[in-house]
Amino acid sequence: MEDAKFKKEIAEYWDESSKEYDTCPGHGMLGDDEKEAWMKFLNEIIPDGTKKVLDVGCGTGFLTLLLAEMGYTVKGIDLSEGMQADAKKKVKENGFNDRVTFEICDAENTNEEDDEYDLVINRHLLWTLPHPYEAVDEWIRVTKPGGSVIVIDGDWSIGKKAAEERKSKEQKEEDDHGKGYSQEINDNLPLYSGSKRPWDFIKREGYDIEVVELTEVDELERHKYKDNEWMSQDGYKRDAYIIKK
Repeated sequence: MEDAKFKKEIAEYWDESSKEYDTCPGHGMLGDDEKEAWMKFLNEIIPDGTKKVLDVGCGTGFLTLLLAEMGYTVKGIDLSEGMQADAKKKVKENGFNDRVTFEICDAENTNEEDDEYDLVINRHLLWTLPHPYEAVDEWIRVTKPGGSVIVIDGDWSIGKKAAEERKSKEQKEEDDHGKGYSQEINDNLPLYSGSKRPWDFIKREGYDIEVVELTEVDELERHKYKDNEWMSQDGYKRDAYIIKK
């Protein structure tokens, strides 16, 4: 499948998913307890001196809104017009239009200038990308010398296996986001099956990379959503990979 067709199907998938995305545990912000945990974590990992931030794959604005509230100037990019429309609505409702901009754009080709941002950040994005290694190179490119790239991600293979077992038992073809990607796309996403790990695509020779666990956030969500077959598992674990340029 050609990349253009590939990306078109992915964008259409998330356009459809945007209708219910924020209601799903672990996707939208479902309570002040989650907001407080995420704000605390971001305050701990975002380097001092950060002002200008690129939120790649911003979706419905999970990180965008938090970063704007923390006082940063943020640009959110995403392939999905449906997801980004929700983010724009939230930004307007919260009065952050003066510090947030948006663009429909590919995470693997941001169209940004070299050395443009103090921080490039994303959350739960790598698994959706056909070229995750090249994407990380792109994020490093647009980061200023002395700045950082923060990739928040996990190994989703355990959750996917559980979901596949459930679908098999219940003879359903829908997952948490709807009908899901086509099998052709799934087969071409290096991180979709969990056969590889985020670290394989993040590690770079010559860069200082720090790995920080989302311990408190993960524990909160595991407890809060203990009836959710995905998030209640011991294997539900995420890390923030901080690449210092």
